Amino acid sequence: MESRLSRAGLALWTLGVVLFLWIPLLIILVYAFNTSNIQSWPIPGFTTHWFSVAWHDQEARSALVLSLKAALCATGVALVLGTMAAVECRASASSGARRCRSCSFSRSRSRA
Repeated sequence: MESRLSRAGLALWTLGVVLFLWIPLLIILVYAFNTSNIQSWPIPGFTTHWFSVAWHDQEARSALVLSLKAALCATGVALVLGTMAAVECRASASSGARRCRSCSFSRSRSRA
């Protein structure tokens, strides 16, 4: 059984990790709308000018296309492997096996 202190510590640690990941992303998002090309604080104004500049840059567009291709390939591979694992786990469960060979799926049995 977890103590109250350990749950609070885990919640605090989780919050710290989430903030560590999201705060830099939020700062980059704010600077993406900056009117100046110099990063300074406070931001003098907001604009979408830099998105137009990035969209008209051929290298940035080709990098975006390459990223989308990689994401689609990774999604396809994950779908195929995940489906194969799910089918195998389902087949193992329906055949009466206690444990699936390819994953940690355990079939629960009610004891009468």
